[in-house]
Amino acid sequence: MKTKSLPFGRQSWPLTLIAALVLSACGSDHHSNQTASLQANVKNVVVIYAENRSFDNLYGNFPGANGLSSLYDASGKLNANYIPQKDRNGNVLSTLPQTWGGVTAGGVTPVVTQAQSAGLANAPFSIETAFQASANATLTTGTVTRDLYHRFFENQMQINGGKNDMFAAWADAGGL
Repeated sequence: MKTKSLPFGRQSWPLTLIAALVLSACGSDHHSNQTASLQANVKNVVVIYAENRSFDNLYGNFPGANGLSSLYDASGKLNANYIPQKDRNGNVLSTLPQTWGGVTAGGVTPVVTQAQSAGLANAPFSIETAFQASANATLTTGTVTRDLYHRFFENQMQINGGKNDMFAAWADAGGL
């Protein structure tokens, strides 16, 4: 399958590699002097990533990250840290809504249609593997998905006072 990549993909790898090396040095027992030096001298780390991507989308499974894995207990079940998405009345959604207009942007392969996005569990998911069963599609972090709108007041409703439980209710992209 051919995947259309974003134009910045190749240029972002050096930055990602540098960030990975710095972060790996921070947690290594072999480099305690380097770790102490980094902790004393590095005040901020800024990570810049593509629009419509999140920390969890890119680094959620990175070793030591407080990402997707922090939402599951040892048996693989969602724990109390997970807050499910709700509808506009505040009721928990049984599944995420279909992604209106399809998951992937027009002209992008693999194609994931609106119908193929139906029935996605109301739980965190990996964009790479979420549509393998319904669309026989494996996406990558470089696969262009449909664009989401960015409107201040809708975003405030999605954030819902910090609960972040109304994105499916107030977005124009369903469960995406």
